Amino acid sequence: MKKILVSALLVIASSVGFTQNFEGTITFGIEYVDLPDEMAAYESMMPKEMSYKFKDDMAKMIQPSAMGQTVMIHNGKTDKTTLLMDLMGSKYAMEADNTKKKDETVKPTVTVLDETKEIAGYKCKKAEITIVGEDGEEQKLTVYYTPDLAVQKFGQTDIEGLDGYPLEYEIEKEGMIMKLTAKEVKKEKISKAEFDIPKDYQNITEEELKAMFGGK
Repeated sequence: MKKILVSALLVIASSVGFTQNFEGTITFGIEYVDLPDEMAAYESMMPKEMSYKFKDDMAKMIQPSAMGQTVMIHNGKTDKTTLLMDLMGSKYAMEADNTKKKDETVKPTVTVLDETKEIAGYKCKKAEITIVGEDGEEQKLTVYYTPDLAVQKFGQTDIEGLDGYPLEYEIEKEGMIMKLTAKEVKKEKISKAEFDIPKDYQNITEEELKAMFGGK
């Protein structure tokens, strides 16, 4: 069970997107569209919501779950991302790898469709994203995005060729499909202290984290 839930945490954590101009909080709901049989039994324990706090070049993701809480803090000036996991009382800090270059991967194909809908107060356009995996298999995902949020994108929301910020999008990884939809976009003042890295977390690598919970 721990291995399955940690896999879900790492997949969602890689989906963070950041903005420099917007200061405030964006809250997303998480829906599990498709889960492998071994994960379906634990769906009720998986994260159902996450929020992002933005200020200047800093961003913070907060994601509660049945296991505890996962936080990701990104510094846009240094391009440093720190993942903080408080899992069942154990606290771990992991520095994410931001070094992979886009030109090392196959660029996705973005097809803008003639459909719009309003999400969290923003008019969003619909697009179909076609991704070719390492095995050569095509995968199609749906995105609703708005050009009305100035965004510095990162991770799964950084879809090359998409002219806007996704307020509803899908993630497919390790056999599961999750849909994330913005519930609220709230402009507000955020304290700089929100982005301080706590001192009481044990520094580990991603490989060490997976090994702790039975991964490979």
